[in-house]
Amino acid sequence: MNAIYKWDMKAINPALASRKSLINLVCEEFEVSEEGLKNSRRLRSLVDARCAYAHISRKLLKDTLIRIGMELGYRDHPTILNLLKRAEDLIYVRDPIAIKINSIEKKLLNQL
Repeated sequence: MNAIYKWDMKAINPALASRKSLINLVCEEFEVSEEGLKNSRRLRSLVDARCAYAHISRKLLKDTLIRIGMELGYRDHPTILNLLKRAEDLIYVRDPIAIKINSIEKKLLNQL
């Protein structure tokens, strides 16, 4: 019998499991805590991690701006739009953050 256990998030909701995995991968890659990702501090390392999360969440998980804002500490949609624009600019100029974003995308796709 193929039982679904309560703690098996992928079996219950794959999108929820993917978001949690993405948060963990971003925190690991940028060396920040999950609390830091969601709080209101504006340290560059935290902002870069938020940019990466917003970009990947929008691109791979097809999350809405509101959903991304909720995951990042209840930020409003103009803030998320700014994060997405900043991420695109960093990727365009091939900032080292672009390498981290690509690495996170590959790891997340391997988990799905």
